[in-house]
Amino acid sequence: MRYQEYLPPSELAQWVKLFWVFESHSHQPAVEQVVADGFPELIIHYRAPFQKIQSGQLVDQPEAVVCGQLTRPLQLCSSPRAGMIGIRFQPSGMAACLPNSILMRTLTDAQIPAHELFEDIDPLIEAIQESLTDAQRVAACNRFLMRTICGDAEDFGVGKAVDRIMQAGGCISVESLADLSGKSLRSLELAFQRVIGTSPKMFCRIARFRYVYDSVSESAPSADWVRIALDAGFFDQSHLIRDFRRFSGESPTAFLAAQTPFTAAVN
Repeated sequence: MRYQEYLPPSELAQWVKLFWVFESHSHQPAVEQVVADGFPELIIHYRAPFQKIQSGQLVDQPEAVVCGQLTRPLQLCSSPRAGMIGIRFQPSGMAACLPNSILMRTLTDAQIPAHELFEDIDPLIEAIQESLTDAQRVAACNRFLMRTICGDAEDFGVGKAVDRIMQAGGCISVESLADLSGKSLRSLELAFQRVIGTSPKMFCRIARFRYVYDSVSESAPSADWVRIALDAGFFDQSHLIRDFRRFSGESPTAFLAAQTPFTAAVN
């Protein structure tokens, strides 16, 4: 298995968090449980694509797929010979690439063929599949983004709110976010649904889940559950576990024990 991350050039950092490349030469497919992190993605397969587990059935992912915000776990089945590159956008970054008529809330918990959202995706797919190195793949993504991102794209005032949520690990009230953004609660809700894909409250919950996930991952198996629960704003450990199960489908210890090399890398 090989997993590598690359930072975007400075002119794209406002919209793109990073690029990642994953390759595997395993002989056995595995069930992969992907969980929320607050960052939508565009993924291009240049080898055998993964399959989505949907209602107990395996459905092939398209060669290029857009993944909106996740509010529940996503189950995939890995391919024995996988190769893919992902563009991990900033929380409001993907909206800058899409027509104004497409609201990010329509992509939440969805995996949509990129052809349905990007008219000029074919040159990127071809360039990725013809590339021999990560540098060539990342360069192709940069060229695509430079011509696709709308330079004057508006974040509808959610940028400061998103930054504050991430800094606070999700422990902040929606009322405080509205004051920070200079918006009414209703206006803030509509803006988040438009460019993030969730309500402000749900995005706070995702950020808090990620704080717990990262804290547990770094300290397992000797995690101090009481301290992590209190630091994340939970009443007690059982409250933390219920919320973690909401986003991952399992308790923290069970989820971490079942992680594969792929999910340990990309989650």
